[in-house]
Amino acid sequence: MFGRQGNDTIEAGDGAPDRADGGNDADTCHGDQIDELFGCEALTLAPTTTTTTTTTSPDRTAPECKVISASGNRAKGLITFRASCDEAAALGAEAIGRLRRLSSGALASRVGDVTLGSKSARVAANGSVRVTLRVSRRYRRALPRRGRVRLVLRAMDALGNQSAVSRFVRMR
Repeated sequence: MFGRQGNDTIEAGDGAPDRADGGNDADTCHGDQIDELFGCEALTLAPTTTTTTTTTSPDRTAPECKVISASGNRAKGLITFRASCDEAAALGAEAIGRLRRLSSGALASRVGDVTLGSKSARVAANGSVRVTLRVSRRYRRALPRRGRVRLVLRAMDALGNQSAVSRFVRMR
């Protein structure tokens, strides 16, 4: 920047390094400590502000979830459990049962590992949530009395990190 003849006011206090010459006459310059200012009769220096940029690495850890308690009621076809996670996550629960053979009157058409029901929920960071999962009616009678059902809990946080935990539930 260059001030011509006459009284000039030069504004160079923008945080970037500048070079300014006021020229002849009574000139006023406003600048930073990092500026090079020449020929200024009145000089005002502003302190430089250093901006530090912190780069945060993206969250790459999956939410750590656990099933606190679980119970199953075969007659009503309900599986109730309480789960907690260390960070906010979307939960997807799935009840998987193993059907060995079909009993008389069962409407199930499959044998082996079968998804009996599923449910989704959301949990807050360091919070817990109670979820009730309903076993479809067609598979209730096909479950053995006092049989075990595998409960698979999948969690996904806001950045897409996923984890899964599995637990067996006795159907009473």
